Parts: sequence; C-alpha cells; structure tokens
Amino acid sequence: MAVANGMTWKRYWVRFPDGNAIGHVDHTSLVRAKDYDVFVVAREREAEEAAQAAEAAANAPAESAGGGAAASGGAGVEVNGVFIAQTWLDKSAAARARIQG
Repeated sequence: MAVANGMTWKRYWVRFPDGNAIGHVDHTSLVRAKDYDVFVVAREREAEEAAQAAEAAANAPAESAGGGAAASGGAGVEVNGVFIAQTWLDKSAAARARIQG
C-alpha cells in the first residue's frame, strides 16, 4: 500500500510488484496477507451460494406455474444470512427470460 487517505471513506493507493498501481481502492476491498486464505474460502462459498440461488430462481417459474400466488407466498432462499423473498426471485427469473428471449 502506497498511500492511505480519507476520513469517512477510507481509500488506498495500492502498488503491485510488477509496477502497476491502482488508486481509490475502498477499505472493504482489501484483505491482509494473513487473512487471505480465509478470504478465498469465503469467496468460493459465496460464489457457490449465489449459483444455488440463481438455480433456484431459474427453476422458480416452473415450480410455481401451477400454484400461483400461494406457491410463492412465504418461500424464498437465504444467501449469506440474507433472506431473498420468492417474489424477487420470480421477478429476476422473468426479467432474465425477457432478456434472453
């Protein structure tokens, strides 16, 4: 790290061994070297959970097509401790279907 500045928004200039530098890197985007292995495992777990949520959203219209509003009432998925309501998954799947044709 070359420079650290900011009071309310902590940001850094990061220099890499190959000579490249990136400015205005947010504090939450940095990982200490000693915490990197834990970060990689968490990133892989988050990617897996996101893939499962996307798969559930893609399958949602087929499952709830016959049940209507009752099927999507209280259902949903939990990703990283955050509950995503089935209605949002349905809207996302419908938008993807519109975009993909």
